[in-house]
Amino acid sequence: MAIYYSTGGDSSTRIIGSKTATNSTRTSVPYSYSSAVLLWYPLAYSKQSSTSELHVSAHIIGHGKYCYPHYGTWIQATVSGNSYQKYVGQNYLIGGYHSGGSLIWFVNQIWTPSDLGNNTGSIEFRMYWKSANNSQCRPFGIWNPNSSDDNRAMGQTGSTFTVTEREIDS
Repeated sequence: MAIYYSTGGDSSTRIIGSKTATNSTRTSVPYSYSSAVLLWYPLAYSKQSSTSELHVSAHIIGHGKYCYPHYGTWIQATVSGNSYQKYVGQNYLIGGYHSGGSLIWFVNQIWTPSDLGNNTGSIEFRMYWKSANNSQCRPFGIWNPNSSDDNRAMGQTGSTFTVTEREIDS
């Protein structure tokens, strides 16, 4: 009998690598009109197997909601000169409304071998957003807020991005 995990794998799944990036720098976020804006280039991961899948999870903290509902967030993976985008497996949530509101951008994605052209080697991940209707837009005003944004904060917040490479054993 297999054990099933919340990430979608089961006990026939082997973890063959992982990498995590964090960012705790309070940053003002620029506006976007019609072009894509890079929020974060968290990491490059070296994919070991052409048959493995990548599980990407991220937790991005923002403050000062601006453009809700915000539909233009995505992750881009670039490998061997080719770029692939994925919109599925993301949630953009508004938290409590105080001093402009807090936001959390959750990512929980599976990148299959075919999603990445069955490539191995260095894969660069980036997080983007774009205005859905070519108007002045941004997902939040401050990325990684602190007590200067909301005096109830206990300190500096931070964001995380993790890639886990999983091989599915038959």
